[in-house]
Amino acid sequence: MYRNLSNRVEVLTPIKDQKLKTHLRDVVLSAYLEDNLNARCLLSDGAYEFVQIAEGEKRDLIVS
Repeated sequence: MYRNLSNRVEVLTPIKDQKLKTHLRDVVLSAYLEDNLNARCLLSDGAYEFVQIAEGEKRDLIVS
């Protein structure tokens, strides 16, 4: 998977609004964590592997 590490800018900022914090955690983050199509796990040797899905579960991008 190509990663643009040379031309990327990342910014962090504290979120002080509790309503926004709750939305980001419960809605936005939860949608990212439900994705089993593109999800990969970083191994200790620096390699990535696809996240294992439960038996009978279809590998799919889940959009809530």
